Amino acid sequence: MLMHNGKSVGEVVDRQYITIRQQQHFFKIFQGFGISVDVIRKIRGMVDDVVFLYHGKKGVKKYVISFGDFMVNAKHYVDGSSGKDDPQLVCPIGVMSCDD
Repeated sequence: MLMHNGKSVGEVVDRQYITIRQQQHFFKIFQGFGISVDVIRKIRGMVDDVVFLYHGKKGVKKYVISFGDFMVNAKHYVDGSSGKDDPQLVCPIGVMSCDD
């Protein structure tokens, strides 16, 4: 189990970083999901793929992308409005494979 800011954010299993996302975790502006830069630093070299298990209105969808492709396609995002600076890399779902 990987922890970030006191919360469980995912786990590494068989060289895959697996993380669960809810509707509120979807970045509409980027049409994708983010991972904290701190978590990226922890998993770099440990994983080959990133797996997002998205629990949305239509059930669970599994989005998969290689770690390398995630890094190439992700955009940097920082939301300072919460008072907590937690930079994210956000990757659009359009470049990921999806299993419904």
